[in-house]
Amino acid sequence: MAEVKLLLKETFEGGDELRLDLFNEPLKVDDTGEITVDVTLNTPQFKWAFEAGTVLPDLGFSRRVQARAKLLGAAFEAIPEIDVELGIRRDSKTVATITDLLVVKMNVGGEGFDWKGLQVYQCKAELTLGAQPCQLKLTPPSEDDRVASFTLLGATFYFVGPEPLIFSANGVCGSCEASQPTCDALTKELNGLFGASVRVTAINRCHVAFSEDCWSVNLHIAFNVPFFVGGDGELEITASCAAGTGAWKIESAVKLSNVTRWTDPHGWFQIEKPSIDIRFTASDNTFTPSTALGGKLTFLPGSLDRLDKKVADWFGDLFDGMGADFDCNFDGKLPTIALKPLSPFKLNALDMFQLQVPRIDLSFASTSPTFDLKGIDLRMDIGDVGLRGTLPTITFDPFTGLGLTGRNEISVDIALSAPGGVKGSAKIAYQDTEVLRYLEGTGQMSTPTLPGVAVAFRVGQFRPAPNSEWFPTVLLYADAPAKIPLFPMVIVQRIGLGMGINCEVQGTSRLTLAEARKRVQEGLPDVSKPEVWAPTEHTALTLLARLFVGPTPDENLVGFYSADMTLIVTSEAQAAVFGKLWLYTKTLDARKAAFQQRPAALALMLLDGQEPSLRIAAQTTGNGLTSLPSDGLAGKLMGFDLPAMRLAFEATRNGILLVLGPNEMAGQLGPLSVRATSLLAFRASTDGGDSYVMSKSSLRAVFDWSASASIGPVSLSASFNAGFAADLLLLGAFSEGKLLLYGNASLVMNAALSLHASVGFSIRINCLFTSFTISWHVDYDFRLEVHVDLGLEVALATQGTALGMLGHASATVNVLGISASLSIPLSLNTEVVGRAYKERVRIETELRKTLGN
Repeated sequence: MAEVKLLLKETFEGGDELRLDLFNEPLKVDDTGEITVDVTLNTPQFKWAFEAGTVLPDLGFSRRVQARAKLLGAAFEAIPEIDVELGIRRDSKTVATITDLLVVKMNVGGEGFDWKGLQVYQCKAELTLGAQPCQLKLTPPSEDDRVASFTLLGATFYFVGPEPLIFSANGVCGSCEASQPTCDALTKELNGLFGASVRVTAINRCHVAFSEDCWSVNLHIAFNVPFFVGGDGELEITASCAAGTGAWKIESAVKLSNVTRWTDPHGWFQIEKPSIDIRFTASDNTFTPSTALGGKLTFLPGSLDRLDKKVADWFGDLFDGMGADFDCNFDGKLPTIALKPLSPFKLNALDMFQLQVPRIDLSFASTSPTFDLKGIDLRMDIGDVGLRGTLPTITFDPFTGLGLTGRNEISVDIALSAPGGVKGSAKIAYQDTEVLRYLEGTGQMSTPTLPGVAVAFRVGQFRPAPNSEWFPTVLLYADAPAKIPLFPMVIVQRIGLGMGINCEVQGTSRLTLAEARKRVQEGLPDVSKPEVWAPTEHTALTLLARLFVGPTPDENLVGFYSADMTLIVTSEAQAAVFGKLWLYTKTLDARKAAFQQRPAALALMLLDGQEPSLRIAAQTTGNGLTSLPSDGLAGKLMGFDLPAMRLAFEATRNGILLVLGPNEMAGQLGPLSVRATSLLAFRASTDGGDSYVMSKSSLRAVFDWSASASIGPVSLSASFNAGFAADLLLLGAFSEGKLLLYGNASLVMNAALSLHASVGFSIRINCLFTSFTISWHVDYDFRLEVHVDLGLEVALATQGTALGMLGHASATVNVLGISASLSIPLSLNTEVVGRAYKERVRIETELRKTLGN
């Protein structure tokens, strides 16, 4: 058994050789030169492992010996063991020298290993050990193979040589140009990141470099901006990362020609001296690019000649010579850019007016521009007559025409002044859609002799469907103050007149009784508003008269009532009269929108001369507005609030129908609350159909009271609850010569009385170191419950058995848990009652259908 010291031969520049003693322990070998045990020889930079059974050369001879090398140090931490062959010469029995080193393979399998984010593949390796720093040089096994790879911007970068990739204690070094597949994949990923703003057309250069502790990627990219014609440029991207951190930083620089001019695809404008800035923001190992665009936007000469004819007629040469500098974020389309016209201009379609447009917003909903003219001041002076107005924002697309928020509508507010004290104001709107073309407006005019004239008008065309024939439509309405006494306390304070050609007031003609009731419930129209006049080819002419009536001549004074009444007559033999009523209200207030929506009472009467028929629907609302405060009990006592009640009437050639209700009243006084409902219906048939009179009423009452008291050791409490419900229905029907009388009455009462008494005391006695408590109490309870239920149905018919009855009576008493009850049934000819009940259900169903309930 011998110990053999292993030395390493190192050759320096100049040819000098030196044997280095680097290892910490010798090899144990037997007499045949075979290593007897597994041994690992360590140095500060690497270690070698020899397996037992490895044979060293004989004395004075050399041979190749198998071993495994492991590089030490933070930089080599992830590199696995490497299989090597050592050339060893046996110098003496106790000394052997390593003369050369051959790397057999990296013992990592076919998948390679990960080195601080760098995926290293199995490849050719050259290992340098000794006095010089340890190095591991990796080259691909073949020309098409790869050495290592890493991921950046969603693409995989491959290190392919021909320069080796060198690992040392300081890090990794090497450089190469990216392959074409890598450039193709990177182009696809970048286009996905840029979206619609920038398109990468080619990657001219992609250089990858590893410099010890710093990695870098340099890209030279050709791109264009799809939104513009001629929007080409070059982009240089430099990405750097500290080795092993995986935290990449990306810097970019854009190169554009100084003489570059970009134009939009439709040839409306150009951008001179464009500038574009692209920045990358890192988040969770992903990068998001942001693009900023700047330059000077100028409209091209003659581009406005391509405008839609309607736009050209309106706006002429407004945009000639306009331009603006801008700098904005860019995501594939330009944001809104504010432009300033050079001077006021005149619309070709309104040549008499001068318009000042302080701002034009250029926006891009798509690749086509859209213009928003904002804050337009309109002015006209002809002699002593002056007209001032303000136009709202006007939007137009160069190809599709004018519009407001896509609705092809323009509106203007104007003010007029003329000699002699003539003043006026109006809001005028123009609308042009597939089925409507008209100009409409509302306004006020005042003269010294006729102050406060309100007007509304509409002139234009309409058609029922997009491909149908056009019809003319005209609306004229005006109202003015008046003082015309009709009766005592009935004075016309304001009178209005209206005319419509091919238009009618919505919901005031050709209505069923159910539709009329619904119209009244939803509210009646204010005929001074043009929007309540609907164009229709079914009504050639509509004439209207409107009266505001009050108890005094002055519409500014509060009267105990104010009424708004309207009469409408059409050329189709349709007539309507409707009105609204307010209590303690000025007529001036009654004309306001809030009061028009909340009258105290309203009614609608419809006369159809073609059918013929007469229908009336009326109701009180219970929540009408007044010009005086009406909150609290005082308002109710003065009659500011009317209970809600309803009426319906219909007269046709088949008969008449009158319905009062359903009406409801409710109230509460202390512990007592009461609610009652009623309905009265009368129908008279003239064609042999049903004639009937029906009355339905119900009453509900609830009483809930409780009290408690304590006197010394005695406490008392009591409660009393009672409920009452009564229903009564009376029906008299006549049909086909037969008479039926039917009545149904029911009454339910219940009451409960509870008494509770408690007597008791408690005494505490303290005695030296202890205490005693003596207590005593006793409770007494008493409860009485009474329930009564009565019901009776009576029917009298002229057909068959004349009289039938069905009823019941029951009473229950419960005292201290002991109950007693009594029940008495009553029946007589129940089949008569059954037939009468079915007739009642049929009439109620028909009535609900007629009323629309």
